[in-house]
Amino acid sequence: MADTGTKYPATISTVQEVGDDNDWVTPGEVVSDNGVYGEITAASFDLNDTSYLLKATNPSMGVPAGATINGILVEIERHYEAGTVADYDVCLTKDGSARVGDDKSTGATFPTADAITSFGGATDLWGTTWTVDEINATTFGVLYKMQATANNADGFVDFIRITVYYTATVAQSVGGASAAIAGSIIKKTAKTMGGASMTIAGVLATAKKTLKAVGEASMTIAGTLTTIRTKVLSVGGAAMSIAGALSKLTSKAMGQASITIIGSLTTQFTAGSQTIAQAVGDGVVAISHALGIVFDLVYRHEYNRFRVLFWRDKEQKEKREC
Repeated sequence: MADTGTKYPATISTVQEVGDDNDWVTPGEVVSDNGVYGEITAASFDLNDTSYLLKATNPSMGVPAGATINGILVEIERHYEAGTVADYDVCLTKDGSARVGDDKSTGATFPTADAITSFGGATDLWGTTWTVDEINATTFGVLYKMQATANNADGFVDFIRITVYYTATVAQSVGGASAAIAGSIIKKTAKTMGGASMTIAGVLATAKKTLKAVGEASMTIAGTLTTIRTKVLSVGGAAMSIAGALSKLTSKAMGQASITIIGSLTTQFTAGSQTIAQAVGDGVVAISHALGIVFDLVYRHEYNRFRVLFWRDKEQKEKREC
């Protein structure tokens, strides 16, 4: 399971709903963990009074397309300094105004010093369903209210932040199907099978990915394929071409397959049984740029082979002379 990391809202506003009593002072300060507060300190914030609704939206979550949303965590840091103050509403919104799903408030009293309280979690969807578009929308966010539980109360909120947990999708085409990805693929498997084709025009990035074409399939990466633990593999009559750069990768072709790398193949350590580029059977691997490390490997291999042949021939000659 992946997550977005903690995100802070970029858009803050307040609105008076029926029964609300006190507006916030400097509500825009809840967008960062900086010890400056959105607060209510009016002498009229008395027992059972509620704040205006604070709308904290537009956190720019950045969940990748096609992902499945697993859970949403909201964290709020707050305290009180006079009277007593408690949570009243802790809700999520999709459109920036309407509450959706569960209200996570339990009416918990604020502490007397800043402390973070968590609502929801990695597997908690807040009693509703979510799409990637809803999570990434500028109107996604938190709706929050506080309530005075004593007369002349003072309540302070330092920040509201959100983390979204998700499972990334696998990019795959089967049979005669085709798949085109114009953006970025992160931490996924990209595979084509049969007569399928797949084109990645953006970036395939980070770690633990396999790009594979099987049968008559083809796969084209016009952008960049980067970092670690990645295999570029074509099997049978498949073809795969990468026009960008490959870093720290293993490239292999098997059978009648071919792999063409027009960019650069760089940095992966190659020695012993490891190779950067390999062709199996009648396969072909063509690399047309930045092959210093591969040439070095070939040179060392040929040098060692020459030494073996030289000493073997010398030994056979000495035996014949005896």
